[in-house]
Amino acid sequence: MAESSSILDRVWQHPLTWKLNQRLAKYAYMVLTRMVSRDDEVFLNFSYEEDPPMGVPLEPSDERNRGSIQLYHATASQTDLTGKKVLEVGCGHGGGASYIKRYLGPASYTGLDLNPSGIAFCKKRHILPGLDFVQGDAQDLPFPDESFDAVVNVESANYYPDQARFFNEVGRVLRPGGHFGK
Repeated sequence: MAESSSILDRVWQHPLTWKLNQRLAKYAYMVLTRMVSRDDEVFLNFSYEEDPPMGVPLEPSDERNRGSIQLYHATASQTDLTGKKVLEVGCGHGGGASYIKRYLGPASYTGLDLNPSGIAFCKKRHILPGLDFVQGDAQDLPFPDESFDAVVNVESANYYPDQARFFNEVGRVLRPGGHFGK
């Protein structure tokens, strides 16, 4: 049994397997967002909890998404976002963007995602002042240099074909002293 586990580990860690997983994940994500078309499916991420429980205060309408919201909270509350200009790369169905805009008080929040149908969903579902959604590539961000105070990324960077390029893009769009939460 230990032998087969070792072989599986080596296969999974092989660069070709990793690249194949990234490509499949990209297409699986696009299919998933087309299949998940209910207006109440606004999170595509895993959930998060601590021991003792985080106890993030939420409105009753947000309780059903507590686990997913807590992952966003743990990521985005690493710095004070009040009054800041924030970018989320890989916003999915926009639930995290809506949570952060409503609860953590940034001046503006832009959610970016590669999937055009996901962005269309976000624009229809999450209508808040100062919340915007843009279709674009994480490895070629369509924003000027030094245009954001903070960048948020929850779980999607693992699937980018060129992570170094993504991190360079984050550094490019962050203002001096900016914060990257992932």
